[in-house]
Amino acid sequence: FIQTRNEIKEKQRLITDIYEAYDTTFLNIRGYIAFDNLELKESAINQEEIIRKKAIELKQITSTAKDQVIYQDIIDFADFYYINTLPGRIADFEKGGKQAIAEKVTASDTPRVNSFRENNSLVMKDMDDELEDNLSKLTKRQSNVQIAAVVIFFFFFIFMQYSIRVFFKNIGRPLADLS
Repeated sequence: FIQTRNEIKEKQRLITDIYEAYDTTFLNIRGYIAFDNLELKESAINQEEIIRKKAIELKQITSTAKDQVIYQDIIDFADFYYINTLPGRIADFEKGGKQAIAEKVTASDTPRVNSFRENNSLVMKDMDDELEDNLSKLTKRQSNVQIAAVVIFFFFFIFMQYSIRVFFKNIGRPLADLS
């Protein structure tokens, strides 16, 4: 149970780091477009490396088909966003400003990003539920072990009480036979 909990917590940590890197990307690219700040653009682009490193770490600890789907969703979205979408949006912005990308972002990018973010929330909720389920199983198992220990102690106490009674009864018998 503890090992399962630690595995789930590690997956949660990695997925949270990945989702935070995506959020940083989204916010920084919007800041770049709003304020034409090149540092924000570079920061947004650099988040891809963080995301891919964390995704590789996640892949190394995936143990279920569900984990593989989560990993693949992260990689697919990284490919969509960093390879197919972001370079084009940056180029459009640099050529024509905010108006050049407004329609494209609204029409295609925003729904996909929102869908990905909603999926992220569901994944984290599922992991929280998995942790709660694991905790529930652990609690139930500990409760059963405690009940078994009390029952064993009770039977041991009864056995010892009976043994002591027989012992004292037999101690007095030889003296009673002599008199």
